[in-house]
Amino acid sequence: MYKWLCFLFTCILLSGCSSNYQTTDIAKMNMVIFPEKKFPERAEFIRTAHKKTKKAELCTVDRAHAKERAKEVFQSLPPKKGYDQVAYPMTICKESAREAYVGYVKSEDNRKAEEWLRKELKKYPDGTDVMIHLGEPPKIKERHIHPLNENQNKTGKGETEKLK
Repeated sequence: MYKWLCFLFTCILLSGCSSNYQTTDIAKMNMVIFPEKKFPERAEFIRTAHKKTKKAELCTVDRAHAKERAKEVFQSLPPKKGYDQVAYPMTICKESAREAYVGYVKSEDNRKAEEWLRKELKKYPDGTDVMIHLGEPPKIKERHIHPLNENQNKTGKGETEKLK
């Protein structure tokens, strides 16, 4: 019985240490929160693309090959006056390919959204995984530190810190 319990315990311990075991910690991911209220037409395009393609919100930034992907993705979508050709996943993402969802968004609205996206993605070098999420940024919550915590201020009272 003792050997059986040791064997079982070892199996459980080793299964948790497997090199193939991966978890995703959303709090540690690079995330861009796309402001859907500010750019509603582009947000609706992304939402529709998510539903139709079942593609994840993940984007591996790859600027070096974006132009080649754009040529491939938009070859079946002719230009339309007053509208921009758009793809999801975006052509700046490695995940963009022939299966990308393509369509049109009014140029006036889309150019502002594109500028915003370029500015946000500029922070991340090529090869970085970024989650592009529709919605509003999360509200900052306050967490109260217990007065006996070692992070006490000079008065000895507990402090409040802001969390993201």
